[in-house]
Amino acid sequence: MDRVGMRDRSPWRGHQLGQRCGIEADPGNDCFGRRGRAVGLIATRRRRRSLIWVGACAVAVAATGCGAPDSTTTRTPRTTTTVRPATESARIIETVSQQRLANVLIAGLPCEDRDDYQDDLTFWDSMRGYDCVDAADTVSVRVYGSSRSVDQILPSWADALVDGRGARRGVNWFVVGPRDLISQVDPPREDPEVRSSSTSAPAPTAQQEFLTNCSQYTFDEAVRAIRGERVTETDGAYYDRAFSGVGEAVRASLDQRDLALLRAEDDEARWPSMLSERGPAWKQVCRTAMSRHDDLFRSGAED
Repeated sequence: MDRVGMRDRSPWRGHQLGQRCGIEADPGNDCFGRRGRAVGLIATRRRRRSLIWVGACAVAVAATGCGAPDSTTTRTPRTTTTVRPATESARIIETVSQQRLANVLIAGLPCEDRDDYQDDLTFWDSMRGYDCVDAADTVSVRVYGSSRSVDQILPSWADALVDGRGARRGVNWFVVGPRDLISQVDPPREDPEVRSSSTSAPAPTAQQEFLTNCSQYTFDEAVRAIRGERVTETDGAYYDRAFSGVGEAVRASLDQRDLALLRAEDDEARWPSMLSERGPAWKQVCRTAMSRHDDLFRSGAED
């Protein structure tokens, strides 16, 4: 069976970005003034990896609040060992350490068909990770720069923790997949396995929300470039006010050779990993756009 077919039959396939209030949302759940009009990647977005719902919209344009996504009761991932206090300050690790941890976590897993992630294109923080793709036995490994990112994102994977699938986590990492497979993971000594605190995840700061929304926009704009699509003039002007120069920077970073390579990949679920090496540069463009709204970010920090 080809790898596209394998993904289509996997519970991982249905557990993608899911519903979250971002730059381009479903009708009736539009961050930018509830325009009730879908823009961009609705069909594809629902097939991307599930993200934590962003509770506020892009503050750069003083948008109205967004409605919470349809959700069911959150399942708590089954993990082991000690509880990390929720009040503990964030643990920050650099990308070199993130990659090293990801390599350690994946070492004990069968991973012949592998997607390599150099960043999370739809979240504010840096990330390194892998997807070991094998239909229902797919395993996802994620290592984030900030420990708060794991607290924020892991609950959004709850709907994947069914049919014998579970999660294990450390301070800066988590692994999701069939329990018999993830039991083979040997947690790194420098970041041992922990149990999730029963306390709610820390709320993202205003800067984090802005960067998450902007990052989601970069990914959406990249996919439009791959498909040869563009937003309407009205929508484009709207996004330019929020994220000045970001869309142009994304398109300029993708030359014809890049686009041809991406278009040749039949499984669009692989586009995020293929594009992920551009994540750090795109996020820097988002930070530049955020700096133009300094008056809106007098408090809080990006950590």
